[in-house]
Amino acid sequence: MKISSTLLIAATVTLSNLAGASTATPAKPAAPNAKQAQAGKFSIELLAKDKLPVNFKGANLIETINALEKMSLIKKGEFETTADFDNRKAKAYAAKLPGGQGIDDYFAFTFPVSVADSLPVGFRYKYDADAGDALFFMLPTNASLNGIGSPNHDIKGARVDRLDALDFDLNIDKTRTYRASNAYGATVNVEETSTTVFGMASPTIPFLDFKREVGYYRDLIPAARVSMPSALAAKELPAIKALVVAKITQPYLIYDFYHSEPTRDNPKESYRQKKYLRNL
Repeated sequence: MKISSTLLIAATVTLSNLAGASTATPAKPAAPNAKQAQAGKFSIELLAKDKLPVNFKGANLIETINALEKMSLIKKGEFETTADFDNRKAKAYAAKLPGGQGIDDYFAFTFPVSVADSLPVGFRYKYDADAGDALFFMLPTNASLNGIGSPNHDIKGARVDRLDALDFDLNIDKTRTYRASNAYGATVNVEETSTTVFGMASPTIPFLDFKREVGYYRDLIPAARVSMPSALAAKELPAIKALVVAKITQPYLIYDFYHSEPTRDNPKESYRQKKYLRNL
């Protein structure tokens, strides 16, 4: 299989079995055994031959980002020669990452696909009951990432503009409420929230030929359309997942940080750290 795009979206494991839904009656799938349902190591060969395990889960994005972040913290020791440091660093980067992948391998992740609602961004689906079609959307945001948040505090030249960014996981790290006052002596309860967002970012994805938005999309252009009877759609679409296949490139991780201060009309303070896996 030739991979020509910077970020390959291989519809989904489930969707690949639905392509002929409008012309054939789907057979009842056999229940997966424990071995079939295991995540397993991904390879392009398995994908090309349609031999991915049933319920393939792929690598864990958060664990992968955390492992790469740990690698980036490797520093030269005070009494370590350059040659010894280079060897130690090379061994660390040669180690297998979560999911069994090497740093130069293709990575595969699976993510939920949500119904296209009032917040159309990321992976979404919409069902046209009149036409009997399922529409699938991949909606990245047009991101300028400031590079702030790297654990080694090296942000020189780290800002990156015009990337296609997709947010997948959000952790709420801390919440608290505190009393604050302004210059006029008025006091108010402020709600403070610190979050970490994990995602993937790449140069403009070529097969998504529509104008990118900074935030949410108003006009949705489907990346794929599949004919599907309504009964099958009602069963399958709520559980469908997207399979994302990508190659990563140095610096492997890109960071972005945002802080919003509380105001009298909106007494909320937010700290948001974003960590993106960088794709070719």
